[in-house]
This record gives sequence, structure tokens and C-alpha cells, in this order.
Amino acid sequence: MKQPLAARIGLPYLLASSLAVGSMAITGCTPLQVATRPMPSMEPLKSDLVRGVSTRADVQRLLGEPSGNGSSVLPPDLSAREVWFYQEVRVEDFKTEKAGSGVHAETYIRANITQRILLVFFMGELYDGYMWYSNVGAVEGKTREAAPGS
Repeated sequence: MKQPLAARIGLPYLLASSLAVGSMAITGCTPLQVATRPMPSMEPLKSDLVRGVSTRADVQRLLGEPSGNGSSVLPPDLSAREVWFYQEVRVEDFKTEKAGSGVHAETYIRANITQRILLVFFMGELYDGYMWYSNVGAVEGKTREAAPGS
């Protein structure tokens, strides 16, 4: 069974890309950049936060307000943990090119996309670890123009 588009490519990526496409339509295809707030520094995770000792207040003081929160249950310990997430999504160098005409008209969409996600885990009120990942790359798409009179 095929997963929904948001699950396959990531909801923040999908939202930023949709915003970029919509903005291009409004601005008449002027090159633009779309971005969320920057990702906090990863340095406190390596040097200042101590698993099982640091508190939520310590994490917020060092990393700032999270983009959102949720919970996780990961084996082998099936205890629920609260998760804060931080994200950065940037869509840059967004360009469109028209090709063909009439019923064969197409628009090609190209952009460079950066997506970084940081998950911070808590066991009760205490910091319990983190996980981060990054997706950097170019994206390409193609749309068909509506046929004249349709």
C-alpha cells in the first residue's frame, strides 16, 4: 500500500514546497526563498546537556523554544517519552521553465531544498537523549498546463 505523499517526503518539506509553489504563482515566477526559523546549535547536545540529569528548562534555555512536541515509544523499553522537535526547512533557487505550447505545454519546477530535524527526548522531566537527521538536495517536478478552453 502506497503511503500518503506527506508521509513519504516529510510534512515540513511538503508544506515549504507548497508555499514556494503558491508564492511563485502569486509573484509571477520571480525567484524566491522560503525558510522556517534556523535550527539551534547542536553544540549544547554534545557539551552541556547530560542524559538523566539535565531538565526540560535546561534544554529550552540552551536550544530555545521547540517547533513542536509529541511522544514516542521505542523498543526495547516501551515507556512513553515526550519528544520536542526542532526543524529547519529552506527552499532556495526555486525556478520554473515553460516548455511546449497548447495541449503539450508543461512547466518544469526546480529547487534546492534543505531539511534538518532534531528530536529531543525526555523521560519525565529529565533529558533522555536526541536524534537528528538532514535531507539536502535538489527537487524537480513537472506539471501539465491546462489545455486552452478547458
